[in-house]
Order: sequence, then C-alpha cells, then structure tokens
Amino acid sequence: MRARFVAFATVLVVAVAIAAIAATPAMAREKKNVTIIRKVAAAKGLSSKDTKALITLAKRESGYNARCKTGSCLGLFQIKTKSKYWADPEFNTRLAIKYIKNRYGSPSKALAHSYSNGWY
Repeated sequence: MRARFVAFATVLVVAVAIAAIAATPAMAREKKNVTIIRKVAAAKGLSSKDTKALITLAKRESGYNARCKTGSCLGLFQIKTKSKYWADPEFNTRLAIKYIKNRYGSPSKALAHSYSNGWY
C-alpha cells in the first residue's frame, strides 16, 4: 500500500511541475498584454470600469493571445483589419477602443453586448 502511495505522490509532483512550467509562458503573455491594455486605456482616458471591461473582452475574444486569428478577425480583440500591425497588442488595443467607442459608446456597453450575444 505504501509503495502505491509513494508512486502516486511522485506522479502527482511531476504532473504539477510540468503544468507549472507549461503555464508560465501563457501567464507571462497574459500579464504583459493586460499591462499594455491598461496603459493604452489610461492614455485614451478610459475609466477603471471601462478598462476592466476592455480586459475582460480581450480575455473572452483571444485569451490575451495577440496573435489569435479566427477567420478574418485578428489579435487581442479579434478586430477586422488589413494592417500588418494587427498582432501588436498596443496597436490592436487602440484599434479596438476606436471601434468600441464608435459602435457601442464604451467598453462596458460592448461587454454587455458580448454577454448577451456571445460577440461584440
């Protein structure tokens, strides 16, 4: 019985270590891109509520992956653009804020639409 427990504990420790190593790049990307979103939102004068909504939209749309592609939708916010800079998180965030303000008025309203319809 003890040998089974030791074997199980060993496998568990190795699995946790592998998961931690695998998660590190994604977590670093998430932190970096959230920081960029906050910076751009502050420069555009967004409130903290709208900044949080913008961050939530990026999570919903791309999982904070700036190189995310879904059909013709590109980047953090899955924006349709022909720009070669679509994968730049700062550029994609500026473009998303412009689109959101024109279409919904604010990121909070865009997020509410996203919750209602599954997209914004």
